[in-house]
Amino acid sequence: MVAALVPHRSGRLALCVALVSAALGLAPPAAAQLGNDEPAPVQLMIKRHKVLVPPPMGMTSVMGQDWMLDGIIAGTTPKPYYLEAVFIPSFVWDAYQERHADDNFLADFAVVQTSKRLSFDDQDNCDLFFRMRHALNESFKLQIESMTTPLRQVMDASSETDARTAAANVSIDDGRMVPVSIVRNDDEAFISVSATRFSATIDGQKKSWMMVAGMSMVMINDRVVYLYKYKRGAPDPNRVAAVRRSLATWTNAVLNANGAQIE
Repeated sequence: MVAALVPHRSGRLALCVALVSAALGLAPPAAAQLGNDEPAPVQLMIKRHKVLVPPPMGMTSVMGQDWMLDGIIAGTTPKPYYLEAVFIPSFVWDAYQERHADDNFLADFAVVQTSKRLSFDDQDNCDLFFRMRHALNESFKLQIESMTTPLRQVMDASSETDARTAAANVSIDDGRMVPVSIVRNDDEAFISVSATRFSATIDGQKKSWMMVAGMSMVMINDRVVYLYKYKRGAPDPNRVAAVRRSLATWTNAVLNANGAQIE
């Protein structure tokens, strides 16, 4: 049975998984360079199993390239998890390098996390993934069915103006995840989209935004990897649909990069 989602300072989507998981983990990633225009995948070694994570479409891997940015994102990562990779849009990264004081990189970004406690036993990990995805699916379905009226009005808004008006009446505690959509639930991945309030400390000041957050829990080479996609703004239909599409595409790219057969 999955408990309610417990917030961590700002990257709390992973803590939902923490409530139903007891073991998953990983070593630091290694960067790779390709000899063409294709973005290089991040290479992760998870308990002796290599996992490749290509960047989401239009994004670039930035972890390890700027200590200030690493510190900001690391500060939003729950303690039981490793932050393995960070991706932001390429044009935003270029602008950030020029100004070095711009929080626009948190308007649209993606991260990869793994638990610090992962079994070396392949079957144990497969069994855990099966239990977790079913528990998450049941918990999220119940939460979606009981969605409160203000958030439902945002979801049903016919325009950005209507969505902003309705969002003004939505109260989401800092870091709390409110599921709004289940995208996929099978033997390779569990994908969901939630509304949240995301916070980060930038230049010594705490900033907070309403965001749409997508989570993809994927089973790769008998290891579990968590992909998170964030997009700033209220969870109106267009923004939720955009996160659904981008996260589904990214998930398939990650599975394909590791030899999975995507139908």
